Amino acid sequence: MEPFDTHTPQDILAASAFKIEQDIGSLRSTVANSLVVGDTMFGKMGHIDLTKDVKSRNSELHTKKETLLHEIDKKEAIINRSNRDFSDVSDTIETQPKKKLNFIEDYTLAILSMAYVFMIVTAIYFYVSTTTNTIGVALLQSILGSALITLIACMLLYSLS
Repeated sequence: MEPFDTHTPQDILAASAFKIEQDIGSLRSTVANSLVVGDTMFGKMGHIDLTKDVKSRNSELHTKKETLLHEIDKKEAIINRSNRDFSDVSDTIETQPKKKLNFIEDYTLAILSMAYVFMIVTAIYFYVSTTTNTIGVALLQSILGSALITLIACMLLYSLS
């Protein structure tokens, strides 16, 4: 035969209630200790000081954010104004194939190149017609001089760009 269980349900309930009361007492003392430690570190009204600090920092960051957003808006407006000047040109630009070199991509460059060639031909004509040398020597000198001037101009423009 098995021995009878000496613990009745009332005894079990009382024992668990007593343990719960001890746990609650332990939690109360832990909370009280934490409050005392917090009061010694921050004072009894430390939460008010922390709230003031957080509010001041928050307002400072808010004004800084507004200032930065205002600056960004100004710079975007400048960019949009400058882009408006070139929007017609940028809409019409087509990408050139990478296989061949297109050095005259604009009508302006084509006109300037033709004007330069016309200027060189005119300079050669005037030099040949006004010099005392023979036509062959004068023509050779003027062509070499114009080639030298063209090379110097190209190097100067290349260094400037």
